[in-house]
Amino acid sequence: MNDLLSSRTFRIGILSLGGFLLLLIGFAFGISVGERKERHFAERNQNFQGMFVPRPELMMRGALPIGQVPLSPAHGVFGKVLTVSWPSIVIEGPDQTEQEVVATQATQIRLGRGAANADQIRPGTVVAVFGIPNANGQIEAELIRLSSSGTTR
Repeated sequence: MNDLLSSRTFRIGILSLGGFLLLLIGFAFGISVGERKERHFAERNQNFQGMFVPRPELMMRGALPIGQVPLSPAHGVFGKVLTVSWPSIVIEGPDQTEQEVVATQATQIRLGRGAANADQIRPGTVVAVFGIPNANGQIEAELIRLSSSGTTR
């Protein structure tokens, strides 16, 4: 048995088997990463229209001319709060498109340099939201900054 364990052929075989196992693990990891990316883009493509095309109620009430479909900003929105149904907020941007914002536990709400709370966000409040777009066409807010005047005039 000692002769087998100390033989050069056995050591080469064990090293080869170890290398093969490392390659197999790396290949499996690559497949899992690829599947995760594919799942992300498949979900995103299912909600593509909701991410970039204004809501039908805007088109029906004549807010946008037919054929003029603006792209919404991907990482934030600035405008007036239309509705608040916490944690969801609908904001009307400067081009009269509506964008849904979702607040999380990590969302910071600020008024000037100080902290603010969710109760200060009411319809008519002017806000700037910075966050990350999700697969549902919403912006997951990282920071909501209230205007110092609070509401529009």
